[in-house]
Amino acid sequence: MQSTNARDKRADVRRECRTILALEDGRAGQRLRATACNYSKGGLFIQADQPLWPGVEFRIKTDAVSVTGNASDCAATVRWCKAIRTPGLAMTYIAGLQFCSSKRSFRPAFKFRV
Repeated sequence: MQSTNARDKRADVRRECRTILALEDGRAGQRLRATACNYSKGGLFIQADQPLWPGVEFRIKTDAVSVTGNASDCAATVRWCKAIRTPGLAMTYIAGLQFCSSKRSFRPAFKFRV
């Protein structure tokens, strides 16, 4: 019998991290900061103070990560975004981003320890 748990269907192993990112949408001129919470070969799970719209492509930049091929940035597309309401705090958004090229992978400078 096959599992229906979404985590079991992931194509790549996820690794936890806590890395600050700069996201740039060149078409709209939008720049925002986000925190990478976990990553895999195929994408990122991030937390941000602003909503991200599915389908928008961002350049991801940070000094704290390296990208395969020694590049300093990479591109990813927003797949989904969800608002999280926490009592007494500002609205927070979580989102899943998929890397635009399978040849690049995210490597945080350090791993976040729970």
